[in-house]
Amino acid sequence: MRCLLVTGKFDTYGGRPSKIGQIVAESIVTYNKAFREVRHINGGRIELIPSLVRDSGPNYDIIFWFPDVADRGFGIKYVDFIKNHNQKCVLVTSKNNIDCKYSISKMVQGALKQKANLFVELQKRSDKYIARVLDPLGNQFSGWSDNFSEVTTALVGRAIRISDFTRVPSSAAHKIETPYSGEFIKFVRSTAERIGRFFQPSLTHRFVGNASFKKDDMVFITRRNIDKATLHCSNFVGISNLQPRGYSFHGQFKPSVDSPIHLRLYEIYPEINYIVHGHAYINGFVTTETVVPCGSLEEADLIHSCFPDKRRTSFALNLKGHGFIALANEVDALRDLTFNLVPRPLPEMINE
Repeated sequence: MRCLLVTGKFDTYGGRPSKIGQIVAESIVTYNKAFREVRHINGGRIELIPSLVRDSGPNYDIIFWFPDVADRGFGIKYVDFIKNHNQKCVLVTSKNNIDCKYSISKMVQGALKQKANLFVELQKRSDKYIARVLDPLGNQFSGWSDNFSEVTTALVGRAIRISDFTRVPSSAAHKIETPYSGEFIKFVRSTAERIGRFFQPSLTHRFVGNASFKKDDMVFITRRNIDKATLHCSNFVGISNLQPRGYSFHGQFKPSVDSPIHLRLYEIYPEINYIVHGHAYINGFVTTETVVPCGSLEEADLIHSCFPDKRRTSFALNLKGHGFIALANEVDALRDLTFNLVPRPLPEMINE
């Protein structure tokens, strides 16, 4: 496993190194059994930053991106382009929240935009810098601490754990028409509106989750990054052919990142016709003990372990650090399952 760590200040004058960055680097090196290479760039000329983004390509498994980059008036955020060059890497970013002007919801929104897998929030209290580790679902993996070796230990441990999960690639295929499913669409809209009340209005489209239904041999799932409260038939994408090497999505729009999980669940439970997942919990239902990142195929295995009977026609559970998932053969059964929705805590403390 190869690791890139970028810290320190970068400007036209050569920048300067970061003391905290050096502590983080030393802590990462303690994981010498996990990493066969750790490359640390601690400050430098701003011209180096674009080349670091390009070189990230397939060269690194985990990228810790913590530079202080001087804005030359172009408004460029280089971190936004890292996943364009290396989609498979685990990307860890940071958020300077010294003035406490960013809410947890706002920081989560930013991490989602960057496609970060984890991020470190930095604050300053009583003349001391403190930090905590979070992910784009609002989970917190370390308490506030001014001991950056401890924070890094939690950070690296979770980053390595994320890299162990299975992500399934996708490829585009010819477009197919989505069959009309009016009753299901109305249910998803109403559920999205209910969940939306738990969050700031501008963030609801990123917190609602996804929904899918099965028709004959095809599965139709909601498009990525749309507001489910205004869902209509054209917002569904056909998906099929789940294989270890990937699955197919039909048309120009990418489906939900959880598509492989839905495909796998329809294979496991042949009686199921509908699946709804939302970033809230159902009060009183079973909650899993493992935090699985969005889109990881292990989530389907986790659900199956909780409900091993493949002949089930309806059930629901809470996925720790993620939200609920409800599966049913009829829309009315989904309504009964999701009657008592409650908000997830934000942040949600996770002890691993």
